[in-house]
Amino acid sequence: MNKQDIQTRIDNYLLNRMREAECSSFETEMAADSQLKETVELQRLLVNEIKQRAFIAEIIKETKTHKPKRIQFRKVMIITWSAAAIFIGAFFVNQAFVNNRMDNLYSQYYANPEVDVMRGDVMRGIDTNETDFWQAMKLLDKNQPKQAQEILQKLYQFNDNFTYYEDVRWYLALTELKLHHRSEAKKYLNELIDSEFYGEKVNKLLEEL
Repeated sequence: MNKQDIQTRIDNYLLNRMREAECSSFETEMAADSQLKETVELQRLLVNEIKQRAFIAEIIKETKTHKPKRIQFRKVMIITWSAAAIFIGAFFVNQAFVNNRMDNLYSQYYANPEVDVMRGDVMRGIDTNETDFWQAMKLLDKNQPKQAQEILQKLYQFNDNFTYYEDVRWYLALTELKLHHRSEAKKYLNELIDSEFYGEKVNKLLEEL
């Protein structure tokens, strides 16, 4: 099912256009798919905000055609505050959804590089900065991405003659995902699109981002 079909089903669900059986089936899908559930909840907040805005516009229209009353102004302000709260809530729900998505992608793609640094049947040569690279990997294993990021960014300055040139960019991209820095992660991934070793994984990860 493509994204457009999924969006149509979400719209029908939120606007109560589904039959009882279809609604029940959709709710069962949401219970089994946390990403779908989060998407639906976010859009529910946005739909509620749109309804509130329409209601506010109607009240303002009435105040222009009738003698304004203090109670009307107070009603408008209460509704305005409610709409603002919904908008703010939608923003944080959306941010939480994006962060959760990046956490899941990090967990899916991160693996100890002891295997990844192999090229064919021959282990690549030892570099003078190899210790720093492996120290960064240990920090990631210990769930210390900020410290790992600092080391990897130093190694990032080396050109493509550096033994771990591509590996640094791959793990730096994953580290940025862990830190919820989506644009930075995409920057490093885009540098590896043509990589023979990482290219396939990079393109797949970019699609999921």
